[in-house]
Amino acid sequence: MKVFWFSVYNVALALWVGGMSIFTFLVAPIIFKSYSKDMASDIVGHIFPKYFLYDLILAAVAQALLFLITIER
Repeated sequence: MKVFWFSVYNVALALWVGGMSIFTFLVAPIIFKSYSKDMASDIVGHIFPKYFLYDLILAAVAQALLFLITIER
C-alpha cells in the first residue's frame, strides 16, 4: 500500500510543480504578449486566486500524503 500512496504523492508533486512552471513560464508571458499591460494584468488578476487555491490544495495533499507515507509501516 505504501507504493500506491508514494505514487499518488509523486503525482501531486508533479501537478503542483508543473502547474507553477506552466503558469510562470508559459501562460503569463503569453497573456502579457497578447494583450496590453492593463488588460493582461486584469486577466492575470482574475487567474491568481484560482491558481493560488490550486497550489494550496496540492501542497496540502502532498503534505498529507508524505505524512501518511512516513507513518505507514
